Amino acid sequence: MAVTKLSSLTVMGAAVPYFFHGNVQYVFSLLPSFWMGKLAYHGELLYILPMMVTSALWICFLVKRFVNKI
Repeated sequence: MAVTKLSSLTVMGAAVPYFFHGNVQYVFSLLPSFWMGKLAYHGELLYILPMMVTSALWICFLVKRFVNKI
């Protein structure tokens, strides 16, 4: 159940560029799916870089927590 909640929170960022306009949408900038949504909405390849960086940060954070639990 916790995995489902976490995955739904991370996927929620993809819809943000479609519904929020202006600077308020950058509240979700820590989610990699937000940058995927911006890439799909605007079509600029520049959004791949922040998407990769935030993905790497999430992976490092979650792997560290997983290793600590084991």
